[in-house]
Amino acid sequence: MLSKDCKNLIISSVDTLKDGKIIIYPTESMFGLGCDPFNRKAVNILLSIKKRTESQGLILIASSWSQVEKLVKPISQEQYARVIENWPGNMTWLFQKSELVPDWISGEHATVAIRIPDHALARKICEYFDGPIVSTSANISGRQPCKSLHDVYSNFSLNDVGYILPFERGKYETPSTIIDLQSGKIIR
Repeated sequence: MLSKDCKNLIISSVDTLKDGKIIIYPTESMFGLGCDPFNRKAVNILLSIKKRTESQGLILIASSWSQVEKLVKPISQEQYARVIENWPGNMTWLFQKSELVPDWISGEHATVAIRIPDHALARKICEYFDGPIVSTSANISGRQPCKSLHDVYSNFSLNDVGYILPFERGKYETPSTIIDLQSGKIIR
């Protein structure tokens, strides 16, 4: 059960997302930069803040499979069982993308990267947003990701992003493992 204060902070972050702005929020292993993946202007702002190219693609997080199922081409029951066995968790899966995934999310790839995070607050954001959000490390490309609120406030301001959720990150020290569902190959 969420406290009233926590719920209000999540609602404020979701309102920020719906306004096409960027949020910083905690994930399992670090802080993430997030936005509405279907708002190209918001994604472009996020990429500009991060100094990252669109061609690389971005990870999406969701609160449930139902939020992302239409973004992937059909998978077998065995593949579904493998994925769901590892969620919520610190594992990102690469799925063959459906036609609903914009190129500014998949970049130059035929896949889309998706995770149901092992951080309750990150899942709640997606639940309240009623859909997936972008999840990329809160840092400038090539620099260390923010792992504490001190790091976040030292590197970003509300001039850069619309909202910063002031909660702690999860227990993992490394970014999520990325696995290609088709090949089983570990990408990261």
